[in-house]
Amino acid sequence: MKQDKEPKPDSPSLAAERIRELNLGNSFYAHRVERACARYERSLRQGRQLQRYDSDLEAQVENYRDRCIEQVLIRDRLYEVLEQVGASPFQRVLYLAFANHVNRLCRDYSSLALRDKARDAVDRWTARGLDPEALKAVLNELYGLSLSEEG
Repeated sequence: MKQDKEPKPDSPSLAAERIRELNLGNSFYAHRVERACARYERSLRQGRQLQRYDSDLEAQVENYRDRCIEQVLIRDRLYEVLEQVGASPFQRVLYLAFANHVNRLCRDYSSLALRDKARDAVDRWTARGLDPEALKAVLNELYGLSLSEEG
């Protein structure tokens, strides 16, 4: 007799449940996340991607799934912030690249170093043609970063 079994980490229902828990409410995202995770797992199994030596395949795919869901959340929140500040919708891709850049900075740095790196990032992306006030709003709303000296 089969007992109730837990859904496998790579089952489509698991990402859909997580996205529903995160109040995204869009099954389109769940489908895209699951497709990406399935491709990633297949490439790991076939040896086209390197498997980390310190974890098993399922844990690596689960970590990839978490990062994909994080990207969905960042993108949705970013678009809300850009609508609030009135930034051009034609530059969404550039603002998304800025948000991903700051996300990497948040993983690598903390405190004063993070604030300095974020200030440099705002200067760099302003030079690329983005609105500095919109960039500061993204920093504040998405990551809780303020560029003021008080911190």
